[in-house]
Amino acid sequence: MIRDSVINEGFNVAKPWADAAISKRPFSGNTGSVDDKGNVQRNLNDANFNRMWEYNNRGLGSKVVAEPKQ
Repeated sequence: MIRDSVINEGFNVAKPWADAAISKRPFSGNTGSVDDKGNVQRNLNDANFNRMWEYNNRGLGSKVVAEPKQ
């Protein structure tokens, strides 16, 4: 999990991580989907995606909208 971070515009959002070291499986991830109440939903057991998630990040390189700092 990448959490509470500032990710600037230089971050490669198309391929943020290298392929897996042993299996050489390419990185595949998503930012989840939003339910009717506006909450982000993620299936952490979805085998189609690597288990790398963003949470509460901000900056031009982050697709996840941060909660306002208080």
